[in-house]
Amino acid sequence: MKIIFDFDGTIHKSDEIYEKAFYDTLKKYKIKKPNLDPKSYLGDPPRKIWDDFLDDSYDKEKLIKTTGDLMIENMKDFGSLYEKTEKVLNFLKEKHELIILSSCTKKYIENARKIYNLDLYFSKYLVGEDYNYKSKAEIIKINKINNFI
Repeated sequence: MKIIFDFDGTIHKSDEIYEKAFYDTLKKYKIKKPNLDPKSYLGDPPRKIWDDFLDDSYDKEKLIKTTGDLMIENMKDFGSLYEKTEKVLNFLKEKHELIILSSCTKKYIENARKIYNLDLYFSKYLVGEDYNYKSKAEIIKINKINNFI
């Protein structure tokens, strides 16, 4: 049996790094703070939050890159795995193959793998960037993953 985990907001307590990076990006580009909760976008493809409150006159790719770079920068100091995550993963990996499926970038998950020693637990990393940010269900189908939770 394979167990597939989302990363941000599931095993990675990333709300603080995401919120900080989002607001720092707004400040850097002098964009008015929107009336939304950036934490509610954790797990969504990176472009969704920008599409929800900005029109196409903005360079959203630049905003996505800046936010992503800031999240990576902030990960070591402000991010963490949820309490007792390592204990649970150690238990599960004894009987199951563990996989991460995330809407993130390759650079982001590579950084997380180093900081949190994720390779101790996970055998595979499926990241949105590698699949043009298709839905997670589509990514599972593309990889022909069966018998999973």
